[in-house]
Amino acid sequence: MRKIEQNMVKALKGWQNWQSANTRVEVNGLEGIRKVFLHNNQIACIKSLGDDRLQVEFASCGWATHTTNSRLNAISDAFNLPVRVGTVKFAFAVYFHGHRLQDASDPFIFECGVRG
Repeated sequence: MRKIEQNMVKALKGWQNWQSANTRVEVNGLEGIRKVFLHNNQIACIKSLGDDRLQVEFASCGWATHTTNSRLNAISDAFNLPVRVGTVKFAFAVYFHGHRLQDASDPFIFECGVRG
């Protein structure tokens, strides 16, 4: 994981606003929402639903790049989410427990329990 991603994850887990270079974290603790921006495009939104559950939204914002995928996968790893993202033929691809979802939308929204 890149240093910028380590700092991004630290801010997300610590509920802290943070910015470095092209990446920004915005938090709203009252609403239980954490957002990640890359080049001012919202690529992730994590909402606490209570009872150790999260609603997570991942988006490429039309930029299915290595950097976008790396930021999203760093979030997935940090929160032990069952989802990974990648790029297939220049398009956003979503993997759930290692299996590619053929009709995954962009943005991709899912709910899960927190495991870490």
